[in-house]
Amino acid sequence: MNKILKLSFDGKDLGYLGMQTHEGKNKFYGGVDRSEAVEFYQVEYPKFKSAYYYEVVKNKGHYLDIQASNSQLFSDKPSRSSPLSSIVAWTVVEGELSAVIAGVSTTEAIGISATDPHSLILYGNLEVGGEQACKVEVLDAQHHLNVVTEKVLEEA
Repeated sequence: MNKILKLSFDGKDLGYLGMQTHEGKNKFYGGVDRSEAVEFYQVEYPKFKSAYYYEVVKNKGHYLDIQASNSQLFSDKPSRSSPLSSIVAWTVVEGELSAVIAGVSTTEAIGISATDPHSLILYGNLEVGGEQACKVEVLDAQHHLNVVTEKVLEEA
């Protein structure tokens, strides 16, 4: 089943994880509503139990990754198969999405900018439990859509 990522920071709802082209790359950012949320396939990561690659449904072969030059989250297409590439896998640690690199869980979690409080671009170099790290809920895309639709119909 496809997954979407719901974000919060410091107890505040940050909407869903979305994607847009920025500086020639597809970057991931927060603050979008459900209709714009990026859907992912969770692809099992063979070197670490409960870790997954997050493949973008609409861009087959592209994955949620951390850009080495600036730590921003972006959509990356490996030149080799995922297990042989440098694509980051992800696991949930204390409610935060934490990077798994070369079979080792890191302390790097998805979070917001420490220098620009108005930026919605997300980063992947933040310490798990750090002051800028976001809480992330991994939700079933279709189930969540059905629940939202039922709520709208009840209110009508």
